Amino acid sequence: MYKIKIIMIAFSSLLICQSKEDLKPVLKKALSEDVISINPKLKNYLPTAKIEIGIESIVKEEEYYIIGVYAINPFDEIAGIQIQIFPENLFYVETVYGGRTKNKDFSMHFNKKGTILGFSMVGETIEPTQVVSHIDKKNKNILFYVKALPNKLMEYIKAKESMDILMDIVIASKEGKTLTSKFIPFNLSDIQYKN
Repeated sequence: MYKIKIIMIAFSSLLICQSKEDLKPVLKKALSEDVISINPKLKNYLPTAKIEIGIESIVKEEEYYIIGVYAINPFDEIAGIQIQIFPENLFYVETVYGGRTKNKDFSMHFNKKGTILGFSMVGETIEPTQVVSHIDKKNKNILFYVKALPNKLMEYIKAKESMDILMDIVIASKEGKTLTSKFIPFNLSDIQYKN
């Protein structure tokens, strides 16, 4: 019972944390192997993803859609990114630019169907996230923007107004290992239209 209380207090503290520095000691204590070994059932309730990635916003500007992709990575540096937007016939990708990848001089490669690759040719990495639990956490952690034209987007919107955009993602560490990640779906009904 005592170990359960520690976990509950640790996760309560986690909700209040404002930066990765506040977060590290709380999670280290909450995720300690001692707690898991005493009660292996707890492992099912612990977070497995080290990185949260998703779409912060999609804004229609003239004929283009600007897609802001964010990543919250409080523990590890990001050395490489591979993303595939699904359904892959929603957009024609025109360019990928800006965000944290630009700040670290990542080379961004893409195809029209929405496969995006990013890495640094000189070994730069994207530092761990500073803002992890604020209302602006997505906005403050934009990885890059995608400028795209609609392909079958309008057909999807008309047929399934509550459909989610998904991504298949692979995030690599500096050591070349795949980092566990989770994607937060983005609903088509949340697209913003500028006049």
